[in-house]
Amino acid sequence: MKLEIDRSQLMDTIGVHIPDEELVKFLRRLKIEVEELGPVLKLELADTNRVELVSLRGIARELGRMLGRAPKKYAVKSYSLHVFVDEMVGSIRPYIATSVIKGIKLNDLQIKELIQVQERLDATIGRNRKVTSIGLYDFSKIRPPIYYKIAPSTVRFVPLGFEEEMSLAEILELHPKGKEYGWILASTKVYPLLTDSLGQVLSFPPIINSNDLGRVTENTRDILVEVTGTSLKSVERVLKIMSMDLIDMGGVCYGSIIHYPRSLRRSPIFQDRKISFNPEHFWKKSGVKLSIPSLRKLLKFSGFNLLSSKRGYQVQIPFYREDVMDEVDVIEEILLHYGYENLTPEPFSLPTTGKVDSFWEFLNEVREVLIGLGFHEILSFTLTNPQMLFDQMNVKRNEVVELLNPITSQFSCLRNSILPSLLEFSSRNKRYFYPQKLFEIGEVFHLYNGEIIEKIHLSAILLDKEASFSSMKSVLDCILREFRIKYFLKEVVTGTFIEGRCAEIYVNGKKIGILGELNPQVLENWGLIMPASALELDIGDLFGSIENKDRSKSRSI
Repeated sequence: MKLEIDRSQLMDTIGVHIPDEELVKFLRRLKIEVEELGPVLKLELADTNRVELVSLRGIARELGRMLGRAPKKYAVKSYSLHVFVDEMVGSIRPYIATSVIKGIKLNDLQIKELIQVQERLDATIGRNRKVTSIGLYDFSKIRPPIYYKIAPSTVRFVPLGFEEEMSLAEILELHPKGKEYGWILASTKVYPLLTDSLGQVLSFPPIINSNDLGRVTENTRDILVEVTGTSLKSVERVLKIMSMDLIDMGGVCYGSIIHYPRSLRRSPIFQDRKISFNPEHFWKKSGVKLSIPSLRKLLKFSGFNLLSSKRGYQVQIPFYREDVMDEVDVIEEILLHYGYENLTPEPFSLPTTGKVDSFWEFLNEVREVLIGLGFHEILSFTLTNPQMLFDQMNVKRNEVVELLNPITSQFSCLRNSILPSLLEFSSRNKRYFYPQKLFEIGEVFHLYNGEIIEKIHLSAILLDKEASFSSMKSVLDCILREFRIKYFLKEVVTGTFIEGRCAEIYVNGKKIGILGELNPQVLENWGLIMPASALELDIGDLFGSIENKDRSKSRSI
């Protein structure tokens, strides 16, 4: 991620001037590359897991530790604000976390800094506000408790940047933020709303704040920070980052009690955690036998504490370092501060010669065919949810591989088809030009007699006013002709495709896929208005159907 940081503001925050050479060295330890040194530092954050480093305060915090500064203690004075969550928001945007930062005095530069951090977090961990979005409010104008509920499209309030009331429907249609982020709520008829005890609207998440309560100025002394989203872990993580930055600006943090329909949660929680650590594992993996005091010193540069007891060693990890999962991450942190350039390289003791796997070579050839036809490849998550796989595809729910304890309902199972992922991608990009030609090659998972079977599928979609069964059949012809594979089609009826314009694909008498024109109901479920045709193939079975001979000779010239 590209970052631009005001250098003088960064140095003022740290409280010391850092020379260029030393600054570059320190930033590299944070996996931040310096593209340009000047009054404005142009940086690139290589580690997207370190989302707290998108802020100037986050970078200053880490640089201060490398200079030997004692880490700041973050604490919640009390949990006094109550937030009540309506059960009905569970199907739209189920999670919320809030804090109140009191006694703060912001200048114009700091307000701009907060807005910049807010936008960066929305874009990264928030996935352009789909997973999380942030709201900042003048708490002195709010009358607690706060209510997070659903509302019809007719509810009206004055959105930020406007002077007249607008309904939620009008905001989605006319407001710049509604146009930019309305796709997130395209599949729902009711909308999330945040209000106080007087019924005053705080915001219409994740679209826009109110113009009154949702405006922070230099006169604001108490700030309500609110984060809503579809992932509880991400929502609470973003709140911690925003709260820490405001504490660093001089505020005092007060927490909230979130009243979910069947549970209570407090936010934020600034609680460090501990990971077991064996120094011998570090010595073995790195080849460097550092003493315990040396290990302890290097870990302190990251704000980690090496603790010893009769049972062995543990490393205390700062609460906001959620990227650190296990001992291997701790070892990496030590090496970053030790310096990879100080390691002595050793040659491989067993030289080997490798070659490209024939199956992956085949996949790359399929990619070349599709790219030659004007298709663009995407990569999406294998984790999804039953609503996407079945409800929005207009088919009955079936057995899938479900996660035992999913962090978010958005990612609660493994996908058994790639087509829903393509449709989700298309729904996010419907404002761009057509035709849109997309494909993905990736893993899908099926359950057979209780056993998980992993397969590789290819799915392609064409969105265009002229999209038809024939247009997608032409794509199939091009792929299979390239490898001289004969096939036949058999008509089939499924809720995903238009009846009479859908067929199963057979090669050597075995079904390997399906193609057709998408049902208008499916397109409506995804908020799409352009006709579309699609196909999905079991690319592993297709590869298996090719005769055992040199495929390079069988390809057409």
